[in-house]
Amino acid sequence: KGYLYKKRILRPTLVKVNEWSDKNDKNE
Repeated sequence: KGYLYKKRILRPTLVKVNEWSDKNDKNE
């Protein structure tokens, strides 16, 4: 249960970081 919970929290965070990185690359 703890493993699934962690995955659920980490996945959206990774997606947000990836989107933020893409925006930063386009701005520069």
